[in-house]
Amino acid sequence: MKIRLILLLIIIPVLYGQAGPAKELHRNPPRAWALTNATIHTAPGKTVYNGSVVIRDGIIKSVGKKIKIPNQATILDMEGKHIYPGFIESWLDVNTVKKDTSLQAYWNSNMRAYLNAADLFHPKEKSLKELHKLGFTTAHIAPKGGIFQGTSGLVQLGNTPKVLSNNVAQVVEYAAGGWGAREYPTSLLGIIAFIRQGLIDASWYEKSQKILSKYPDENEPIQMDRSLAAIATT
Repeated sequence: MKIRLILLLIIIPVLYGQAGPAKELHRNPPRAWALTNATIHTAPGKTVYNGSVVIRDGIIKSVGKKIKIPNQATILDMEGKHIYPGFIESWLDVNTVKKDTSLQAYWNSNMRAYLNAADLFHPKEKSLKELHKLGFTTAHIAPKGGIFQGTSGLVQLGNTPKVLSNNVAQVVEYAAGGWGAREYPTSLLGIIAFIRQGLIDASWYEKSQKILSKYPDENEPIQMDRSLAAIATT
């Protein structure tokens, strides 16, 4: 009896001391990456063909043609791709029109969702040179002005900028003209209401267009609104 009791007292703490299974899956993203078979431009006039770049924990560890690739690295074949060293400008404003006077305009000029930064980006040579001197090779460009400001894009800042993406995000800013402004909204509360109403209108516009395309003979056409159409497709 005493032996059994002692064994029981020993086993119980061991059972309770065991670690239980994880209730949820844990994310274990790769810590090391290897970009292989790429054309790597390491400096002006210096190029490595069929080279590799090893990245660990977000930091470039090695670059070259014959470099050791860690066994645990996730390999990405970059054949036909070019890799350049340089900074990415996270936010570069693009000036836009002040007011949409077309027949497809929203009732309020703060709604400019139809604008696309990639179509409006025409930088001067001087501006590009200044960015190059600072080491910027790529930029996220965004329309400036209004509340629903339009779609941002990603461009490569060469002598002739190349558009990498013309649909990164729809830019919305809590911006108002203040109490002296001639157009609504003039306060933060009004801005929030304007954004909410804009999203509601875009949802209604999208549903209405689907109904009209399905039953064209049974419904009156609605006025085209390119800003609401842009939000609906975002």
